Amino acid sequence: MNNQLQIPYSKNNKNWYFLSIFYARENWNALIKEIDCFYQERKSHFDNYLISLSKEQGEHLRITFLTSVNDNNNYLKEIQTYFQAFLEQNPSVSKVSFPYGKAIWANYPNNSLTWNKFYMIDYSYDYISFHKMTIDLASKLLDVNYSEDNIFTVGTYLFVKLLNFIDNKKHIEVLSDSFKELSIKHPSYINAVKEQMNKLDVNQVRKTIDSYKYYSGDENQTELENWLTLIKKSHNIYDYKLLLSFICKIIGLPLVRQMIIFGLLIACNNCENGIRNE
Repeated sequence: MNNQLQIPYSKNNKNWYFLSIFYARENWNALIKEIDCFYQERKSHFDNYLISLSKEQGEHLRITFLTSVNDNNNYLKEIQTYFQAFLEQNPSVSKVSFPYGKAIWANYPNNSLTWNKFYMIDYSYDYISFHKMTIDLASKLLDVNYSEDNIFTVGTYLFVKLLNFIDNKKHIEVLSDSFKELSIKHPSYINAVKEQMNKLDVNQVRKTIDSYKYYSGDENQTELENWLTLIKKSHNIYDYKLLLSFICKIIGLPLVRQMIIFGLLIACNNCENGIRNE
């Protein structure tokens, strides 16, 4: 998908506006509040909105606004004007230095807007519900701390909670298949993954993961229970491996860290089985 794609893009009886706002992650909470404010003031013509976190080509939020396909208005200019003004009045300071245009995969400028740099994984109502509930729960768990380490922790927690629905044999199959697929697609990451995993104490990680299995988080219990209920329903439509990939896309979990989580969960499961078999 590129900037030449029509805006809005019409599919499944909806008009879709795909906007990337490049903004330092330290200020994402303020931007998320502003996005919600924009939506709440315009609920008469926007059906919904979705947010994803990302660091691809620069730290940014990916926002999708939805309107009815029967709405013949084009809200591009209104969206552009509103968020351009927000960026000018509330610029963020990025800690990541990578000048745009100096390399093939260089970052886009901080405090900038770009259209159609991403697309929906699925345009169905079921996916919209899953995406919305996942980012809402993740935001609660992140608790305004959008650091990469915190996203890694929350991603691990969500993986563990989702995989609790699977028996042990299927559990390992899903993890192994997911890790293998990423390894085949991105072989250059394998050494980095191994290096990071060798620095970790698997027994300590296993204890943490065990705690995740049973921890519900009192202040987020309602959101978690609703999300888990949706997981059960979603499995009738999507397999667990696909649901894990959805989570990664929504919370912006980098590929190397995805592979680390899969590797750690496999190692912890093998460790647990080893203990049981002694």
